[in-house]
Amino acid sequence: PRLIDFGRCFVSEPVRKTVAIECSVPIEFEYELTFVKQDANFRVGPMRGKIPAKGKAVVDIEFTPGLYGTFFAEIMVNVSQFNFTPFVCRIIGSSEPGKH
Repeated sequence: PRLIDFGRCFVSEPVRKTVAIECSVPIEFEYELTFVKQDANFRVGPMRGKIPAKGKAVVDIEFTPGLYGTFFAEIMVNVSQFNFTPFVCRIIGSSEPGKH
């Protein structure tokens, strides 16, 4: 996806999303994710790996806001597939006071 939005989350409480990178052909491809703009409130991994033939690779994204505010990161997505055009995925999340 080009945008992953965590919405509003509680401060200091991690929220996780999982994104699948899929392959619909019978050939294995490699992928690589590179931060264009990094923010310490987001963790992404694995940053590189293989997408199995006619399968999928799973990437975990975690947002743990440490302060109040809106935060974003940008990741360049690249796949070793013929004619693949790398693109930037924007990750955004906001925080609000935690549960009491």
